[in-house]
Amino acid sequence: MKLIRLGFYILLLLLTGACNDSVEKNVCPVLESASKVTYDARCQTDTVRFAASGHWKATVSDGWITLLRAEGDGDGVVPLYIQQNDAGRTRQATLTIQLEGEQQLAVSLTQYMPDTNGSIIVDLPRTFGLGWGYDYSIDHADVDGLRGQVFDAAALHNDCGEDAVMVDHSTSTQLYFARAETSQKLQSEISGKLTGSVNLLVAGAKVSVEYKNQIEEQKDCLYVWCRDFRTVKCSYFSNDVDLLSEDVVQWCTTQEFRNSVKKDNAEEFVRKYGTHLITTSYLGGKLDYYFTVSQDVKTTTEQLITTINVKILWFKKTSTTVDEKVWSEVKKDFEGQFHASGGGEYGKRFNEELEKAVANGEPLDDPNLADEWYACFENSYTPDEDLVMVDFYVIPIWEIVEVLNPSKARAIEDYITNEYLKK
Repeated sequence: MKLIRLGFYILLLLLTGACNDSVEKNVCPVLESASKVTYDARCQTDTVRFAASGHWKATVSDGWITLLRAEGDGDGVVPLYIQQNDAGRTRQATLTIQLEGEQQLAVSLTQYMPDTNGSIIVDLPRTFGLGWGYDYSIDHADVDGLRGQVFDAAALHNDCGEDAVMVDHSTSTQLYFARAETSQKLQSEISGKLTGSVNLLVAGAKVSVEYKNQIEEQKDCLYVWCRDFRTVKCSYFSNDVDLLSEDVVQWCTTQEFRNSVKKDNAEEFVRKYGTHLITTSYLGGKLDYYFTVSQDVKTTTEQLITTINVKILWFKKTSTTVDEKVWSEVKKDFEGQFHASGGGEYGKRFNEELEKAVANGEPLDDPNLADEWYACFENSYTPDEDLVMVDFYVIPIWEIVEVLNPSKARAIEDYITNEYLKK
């Protein structure tokens, strides 16, 4: 009898162990994330999480979402990359997770169309605008020139490796300047300095709007422009990424970009994606100044700028004999405008005080304002919200289009070079 009881207990233990194994191996699949998710129009990332057992595979029903992980075992995490919505309409997709035993989990995804009245929707500190279209009729490296998204960073990551998109944290300072005897000649000089190898006229440069008072002057003047910018971060495509290869253009551009190449005429395409593609982007802060002085002033441009820095911006606490001599010539016919971009509240206050100082032809009341603004860009710890685009490298956008549709590329190139940027 004792042997019978012992056998029964052993059998019970074995059965209990088998049941536990069965429970552990057959987790009831369940979403740990919401089953319905909505996004605004920006390019962004998200993560879908779920509990499951066994092998699983994830697919998505539409091309505006890229999966950074598409299969795995056990509990799952699926990182999503959502392209910028350049479709002009709200769009939907379904993420499906196929589990063992023909079980499925599904997530409904909706991305709204832009509701910003045409303002820029790019999350610049996160994306740098790298791989976005750019309209060179605005100005050089200005956030207002950003257009539709061309390349999908997640697709590049999947196809070309995790280093396809690089980010460097380093600080540097650049100074551009030009002078001319007419505002039209000055704009041409600015265009030549800023476009570099692009070699296209930027006839509608933003400077023609921001410095309208000086440009419309009819008196004989010297027109002087200077851009002082500080960079703290840079993003670029790895040398291993051939942006003009057929595979990269076919599989790593956004769905809406390819649709536009197929369906839109040159004018509509340029409206959506601009004239160029950003291949390297620098973030930081910049200070533009544009001023006029009498043509009788024979001082070099460098000395003029140094004098303005001393007498108006008060970068230096004392002025030299040379500065005072030049200022005595300059101030008789001086009219200028200054604008600082970036730096958050420091930049805002800097601009407000600059406007007052320039109007009076006097130095800033607070000699520390300029130093405080510059201090925002001493290292790469500048808060994201205080950064602006200050410089970039671009290639003509028709070079990307040519890989998909050579005849459309020729039409776009002709429109951009012979009409759009020559207005």
